[in-house]
Amino acid sequence: KEQALLAYLLLHANEVVPSGRLIDALWDERPPPTASKILQNAVSHLRKELGDGRLLTRDPGYLLRVDEGELDLQRFERLASEGHGEEALTLWRGPALLNLRDERFADDARRRLEDQRLAVLEDRVEHDLAAGRHAELVAELEQRIDALGKPAKPAAARKPARAARARGLNGLSSSTASCARHATR
Repeated sequence: KEQALLAYLLLHANEVVPSGRLIDALWDERPPPTASKILQNAVSHLRKELGDGRLLTRDPGYLLRVDEGELDLQRFERLASEGHGEEALTLWRGPALLNLRDERFADDARRRLEDQRLAVLEDRVEHDLAAGRHAELVAELEQRIDALGKPAKPAAARKPARAARARGLNGLSSSTASCARHATR
C-alpha cells in the first residue's frame, strides 16, 4: 500500500489528508480491521524513504510537502495555464498512474488527468490550425491514430463518416478542407 499511499498524497500535495479519507481511498471503502496500523506503518516507511520534513503528521491526518514546480503535474498545469501547451505536453510520458490499475482512486485521477491532457492537446491543435499548420497536423493525427493500435474501419463504414466530415468542411479554407479530407482517407 505504500505506492498507493504515496500516489494519493502526491495527488493531494501540500494538503492535509485525513487518515479516514486515506483509509477509504486505499481500501476502496472496505478497510480491514487493521487498516489504521497498516497506514501508520506505510507512513513510517515512506518517511524513511522521503527524508525528514516531507511527510508530516497534521491533525487529522498527513501532509506531503512538495516544493512548487517539483512535480511534473504542477509544471504541466502551470505551463498549460500560461499558454505553453506544446511544452506542457512534452512532460506527458504515457498514461498516468498506470502502475496503480487496481486502485479506484487512481482510476478517477487518471480520467481527470487524461481530460486535462486532452484539453491542452485540443488547444494546441486549434492554435496550429489557426497558424496554418494543416499538413503537419494531418501527419501528427495519423501518427496518433496509428499509436492507438485500433484496426481500421472497413471501407463501407468509412464512407458515411467521410461524407459527414466533408459536409463539415464547407466553412473551411480550401487548404484546410484538403488536409482534412486527406486525413479521412
